[in-house]
Amino acid sequence: SPRDIDALIKYPFNGANFSTRIWKQKDFLEQKLMEDLTTIMVRGVNPRVLSKEFAKHFDRRKYEAYRLLHTESAFISEQATLQGYTEEGVEKYQILATLDHKTSDICQKQDNKVYDVGKAVVGVNYPPFHQFCRTTTVPKFDDEEITTRVARDPITNKSYEVPADMDFNEWYRKYVVDEYGQDQVQVMKNKMVNRTSDKVQHSKYKLIFGDKIPSTLEDFQELKYNNVKEWENIRAEKQDTLNSLDYRDSFFGKFGDREVREWYIAHDKNIPNLI
Repeated sequence: SPRDIDALIKYPFNGANFSTRIWKQKDFLEQKLMEDLTTIMVRGVNPRVLSKEFAKHFDRRKYEAYRLLHTESAFISEQATLQGYTEEGVEKYQILATLDHKTSDICQKQDNKVYDVGKAVVGVNYPPFHQFCRTTTVPKFDDEEITTRVARDPITNKSYEVPADMDFNEWYRKYVVDEYGQDQVQVMKNKMVNRTSDKVQHSKYKLIFGDKIPSTLEDFQELKYNNVKEWENIRAEKQDTLNSLDYRDSFFGKFGDREVREWYIAHDKNIPNLI
């Protein structure tokens, strides 16, 4: 209903709302948001599919549109669940975070905690806890039997079941650290944290080295973090290899001042070192 959409538009997330964030054209935003969220909730369409068109309408980046649609559709879904708890007389709920290596520190700490339905506060003890939050909830009953929950192996990406009362930290110690070792755990963290910068670096190194660099980002990260000696050799060759190439349009805007300066100096010793 219009009242529900207005509540969604004004809903404060991290101290802000749509009307005070980056989004303009509030009236049109309400209409477009209603359409796209309806598509997401009713048809089960991934927010990523709709984000490109949504971003184009409001002259924003696709990532920002995806973040908006993903987070607010999660909010609507969890609010519907909370309303269901109230209507069905459920008194307590349990936080259920995703058991994989992408889960945020906030959700790791919240996992398996139990709260009163009547005291649920979004972002404090009820999801979503942050942008792109994947955490959900389940009803909690005192006499329920111990069942299972699903986890995902961070290396093989395969799903498996663990006891339902196992929280994130227990799972992480037993199925990640004990299974793969702390060094490999750190590699996984580096891959995840540096994914955006590694994507830029991958593109740059492909321009310089061509087929010598893996074609996919995943294989590039594997080279960078698990074949350290080979990666250091490639890094050591980077500037000399770049200097040996003819500068071309595809290089424009892809390299830093120092890299460009050294390329020019390599091709003309008379160019002063001013940058």
